[in-house]
Amino acid sequence: LDPATAGLYINLGANFVVGSVLNAEVAKLCNRRKVAYFPGCTTPSEISAAEELGVEICKVFPGELGGPSFVKAIKGPCPWAKIMPTGGVKAEWENIKGWFDAGVTCIGMGSDLVRKELVAAQDWAGLTALTAQCLAWVRKARGQALYLGVEHVGLYPTTAASGAEITAWYQRLFGFKVKEGTGSYFLNGPGAGRIEVMKQEPNRPCHVAILVSDFEAAMADLKAKGV
Repeated sequence: LDPATAGLYINLGANFVVGSVLNAEVAKLCNRRKVAYFPGCTTPSEISAAEELGVEICKVFPGELGGPSFVKAIKGPCPWAKIMPTGGVKAEWENIKGWFDAGVTCIGMGSDLVRKELVAAQDWAGLTALTAQCLAWVRKARGQALYLGVEHVGLYPTTAASGAEITAWYQRLFGFKVKEGTGSYFLNGPGAGRIEVMKQEPNRPCHVAILVSDFEAAMADLKAKGV
């Protein structure tokens, strides 16, 4: 709410500051320190004023006052506005989908995620599961794929060629850069994807590393598919 409090938390290591109101002095402080500032705004004029102060994403608070329709109304004449609703955001698929369909950049969730009964029971596994579910709903609402592509393929040495020899062959052939690790070599060019050559474990088949947007969700999906 004020620059003294914001400065205290920034000095303690905070890398973003959230407030329920817009404060110009807090905005200046955060700009000086290159710390993201999310002020609470409830009108188009407040959102515009915040943007003039360098705010990238405005927190619409309380979100339930206008709901997704307010976000849609703002984005119409001001498509550049980046909005994060808090308050009124629920850990439910339809609610999350409604906000993203309206055009929010991100969402803030408090008591509906960190629920009193879960904390009182110290049910951290339940809180973890609920958080993972909400992240999966956000990813789905954004239309983001779970599997993003091949991160690298892994090759193993054989009796005919050591890991160092295989690495040198790929380096000579394609001009790839080599980075040596404890148990393997990584080769890559300027584009996407890498090759990992293991130093030991001969006579093993290759492995393929898939890049994912959510590791835990990918693990659950693969297990459900029998992997």
